[in-house]
Amino acid sequence: MKRTYQPKNVKRIRKFGFMARNATP
Repeated sequence: MKRTYQPKNVKRIRKFGFMARNATP
C-alpha cells in the first residue's frame, strides 16, 4: 500500500521515508 505524504513534510519524509518503509511491511 502506498502512503500519500504531504509536500510540506516531503523533506522530512525523504529521511524518514526509508525508515517508515522498513518499519511497515
